[in-house]
Amino acid sequence: MRTNWLTALVLGASGVTLSGCGATEKADAAAVAEAERSGSASAVPCEGCAADADKPAVVAAIEAAHGKAAYDALGAAGKVVKADFDVDFGGGDLIAGTMWYDTPVGKVRMELDNGAVVVFDGQTGWSTQPDPEQGPSYRFHVLTWPYFMAAPFKLSDPGVTHADVGEMPLTAKSSLPASKMTFGEGVGDAPDDWYLVFKDPGDDALLALGYIVTFGTPKAYAEEKPSIIFYRDPVTVDGVTFATQWVFHFWNEASGMEGDAKGRATVSNIEFVVPPAGAFEKPEGAQEATLPGV
Repeated sequence: MRTNWLTALVLGASGVTLSGCGATEKADAAAVAEAERSGSASAVPCEGCAADADKPAVVAAIEAAHGKAAYDALGAAGKVVKADFDVDFGGGDLIAGTMWYDTPVGKVRMELDNGAVVVFDGQTGWSTQPDPEQGPSYRFHVLTWPYFMAAPFKLSDPGVTHADVGEMPLTAKSSLPASKMTFGEGVGDAPDDWYLVFKDPGDDALLALGYIVTFGTPKAYAEEKPSIIFYRDPVTVDGVTFATQWVFHFWNEASGMEGDAKGRATVSNIEFVVPPAGAFEKPEGAQEATLPGV
């Protein structure tokens, strides 16, 4: 039951829409058109990033635009990202709270508004409350939202492969070059996931990310209904740029995004901080947050 709900929520089963977002499709189309009008900026290597010459130009450009060198330096100095987050799907709140994650997104802590504390310690997920009766598992939450926030800094992770797939549609009237990102066997909980990376041709920032979710779902089923995230409203913190508004749509490779937004997320109060002692350890009284079906 949980897996089917997860598929409907994140992959976009028909009928799941977000109230109040009727104008979002037009806004996204306008943003894409403006990006195209601004012209393509050249890919600037990320100063201080390793092996830029071996990276696809789109990856090097996005990393430079978002300040990956500063991001990595802050992580090397022992800092982690702290942010408040609020995710809405299906016309209502899905999850909200505060998250901390290390810069590789290998360890995560969430303190949720419902009182739950959820931790991924690098190997195991932990939760102080049972999984919700409806909705994604806490293990899904603790790994998904930090990853989407850190996406510009995850494009050249070990085990990641990029392929130039040419022009792909963002909307019915607008296309941009895309890079398809896939994962090696055994990378993460869902190595069959793939992403389509779209760069803003004006400022080189990550403009959109197409994706499928195979977490607890067969790949063939997941590929029937891909999704896309549009990243908006950037802020820069200590030399690192994050998008603070994410808008989720259905997507298909023939005509791009479909219909009104199905969900959105907001991140705020972003800081780089030294984590509290024990932040990424099993919380007292927590139980394991397992994979679907485990």
